[in-house]
Formats: sequence, C-alpha cells, structure tokens
Amino acid sequence: MDDELIRRTRYYQSMIDMDLINKGRNYAELNSTYIIFICTFDLFGLGRPMYTFRNLCLEDTNLELNDGTTKLFLNSTAVIPYESPDIFPYSDLDDDVFYFLQYINGHAPQGTFVNEINEEVTKVKENKEMEKSYMTYAMEIERRERIARNIGMKEGIQKGMKKGLAQTALAMLEENIPLDVISKCTSLTVQEIEALAKEHHVL
Repeated sequence: MDDELIRRTRYYQSMIDMDLINKGRNYAELNSTYIIFICTFDLFGLGRPMYTFRNLCLEDTNLELNDGTTKLFLNSTAVIPYESPDIFPYSDLDDDVFYFLQYINGHAPQGTFVNEINEEVTKVKENKEMEKSYMTYAMEIERRERIARNIGMKEGIQKGMKKGLAQTALAMLEENIPLDVISKCTSLTVQEIEALAKEHHVL
C-alpha cells in the first residue's frame, strides 16, 4: 500500500479548506468536498473498482461525522476482464463509472458521461493555452508540496538542534559550569538555561 499517496489526501484537503476559508466563508457554509484519485492499479489490493472513505465513529460505525469530506480511490484494473457492466460482479457500481474506468484503460468512450469527458480531453489537447494552464496548475501543486516538505524538514532539523543544545547545556550544568559560559557555548539565553535547569532539577 502506498502510504504517501494516502497521506496526500490530507494535504489536498487542507488546500481546499484553506482556499474556502480564505474567501471569508463561515465554517457552516463550507461546501462538501470530494478528493478523487484515479489509479491504474489497486491501491488497497482488494479488487474493488472504487473505495470510498468518510469519517466514522470507531465505537459505532453507523455514526458518521458528516464533516462534508469524502475521499474516493478508483481502481481501473478492476474492470479489465469485463466488457460490460451487466456481467461485472460489483453490481452497485454505476455504469458510467464502469465505462469511465474502461476509458482510463484505453477503451473507446461509451455512454454520455464518458463521451463528455472525452470531448473535454480532446479540447484540452487541441487548445495549447488550456493545456498550458493545466500544466501550470499541476506544477503549482507540486511546488506547494515541495515547500510543505521543506518546511517540515526545517522544523524537524530545528527541533533536533534545539534538543541537542539543551542536552549539552544540561551536561554542562551538571559539571557546575557558569551559566554565562554555557550560554556562549550553546547559544541558549541564560533564562532558557535556568528554565531548563529547574525543569530537570539541576539547580
């Protein structure tokens, strides 16, 4: 299972929510959101054509949080052996979704829904400006993800350095080294060192 792909749903959800909140909307007015991953592989390995996730209560799975968020993972490989939705074992799957998954696998478009998608795809391919816009949007998403990762790494490094300096300061305190000397060696303020000493009962 690709944990990184699954955790991307959190990032995309935060992007969507922050965009809506930045527009000054009240929380109660937030639209319901759907994050959809169209996969050419079975992410969860259960053979299902679609996996739908909502927030449920673990103690009572009949109780839904109803926060308006839904995550969908489509698996196009599930329909490969089947030519028609009539013989597809998952009868609860909408015919349009079945034909869409076939379309993802390279089949000719079937049904009104998939034909409309195919028309839009064709327009994008023929319209260089529109294609450029899509590419720019994809690059912007990648840029934001890269920034988010870098921020996380920097925060982790800073926390690690802070912890290391604190451990050094504690060791020096145990050797009865003056506070001003410890401050110069660790870059911690005298107040921070005193607080650290009290916390660990060194002074």
